[in-house]
Amino acid sequence: MQSTMESRKRKATDTPTTTTTTRRVIKRPATTSRTPTVATTRATAVRAAAIRSQNNITTTTTTKRKRPATTTTTHPQRATANGDTKSKNNNAAGQQPKPRPHWDIRGRIRDMEERLQQDQEKIAELEKYRDGLMSTVEDKESEIQEYTRRLGEADAELKTLEKKHKQEIEDTQARCNARIQELEDKQQHRRRQIANAEMDLEDVKRKMDDAQRNANKALEEHQALKKTIDEATDTYKHVEGQLINLKLKVTKADSLVLERNQRIERLTKELEQETKKADELESKYQDEQRLLQQLSDTIAHYESSAEQERSKKKTSS
Repeated sequence: MQSTMESRKRKATDTPTTTTTTRRVIKRPATTSRTPTVATTRATAVRAAAIRSQNNITTTTTTKRKRPATTTTTHPQRATANGDTKSKNNNAAGQQPKPRPHWDIRGRIRDMEERLQQDQEKIAELEKYRDGLMSTVEDKESEIQEYTRRLGEADAELKTLEKKHKQEIEDTQARCNARIQELEDKQQHRRRQIANAEMDLEDVKRKMDDAQRNANKALEEHQALKKTIDEATDTYKHVEGQLINLKLKVTKADSLVLERNQRIERLTKELEQETKKADELESKYQDEQRLLQQLSDTIAHYESSAEQERSKKKTSS
């Protein structure tokens, strides 16, 4: 399951996106008052607002009084170059670039194009990050469904085994009680004749009591294991509800998904440990069943020997 998760994540990260490979053609914004048409996303809305504000500034500067011809026509290229150099130096130093003069429309448009390109690159990175998060959420949902299905199957199987083992224990206890009562009745008649057999029978009785206590202990452990599995089921349901809420918070899903993964891994390890413990208890219960069978065979042997001694006594008398 872990390898499947890694392969899916690898596919999600290796899949190229159209936002990073295609290069958009940047058009200069018009100097009129009409706003450009943009998409209805948050990033494009912010970009459109910046363009509108820049257009408003540009239109106000064009309506103002023009500068004298000597100041505007002597060195326009030099002024633009100086403005670009200052803007680049400010951006390189990590400071806010100084506003260009109102008459430097070309430089202001170039700054707007640079900011627009940076916003587009940032949007492409965010879209790629969002796609990766969506793929991870889908993988986690499929894993939760698979874990829920397996947990349901294990719960049904555990209930069936518990019912079967409980019935077997009750039947064994009834047979043991009946056999003990029968042995005690016969023991009253032959206590004076077979003292050694009485000692062996007491030993068998102690072993049977130990086996009964072990069987009761195994039943209690089975009940504790069932309670643990029910708690794990509730935990899985809680995690599933949190994953549904996680879809509504995709931008903050990185830390939450990591936490849920760690919790699922911890619960999976606990479930494996509990399953291993259940297997050990099942093996121990089978050993106790074999011991009970051996004790029953021993009691039957003692009864047959007692009958033989009784028949010998009758023949001798």
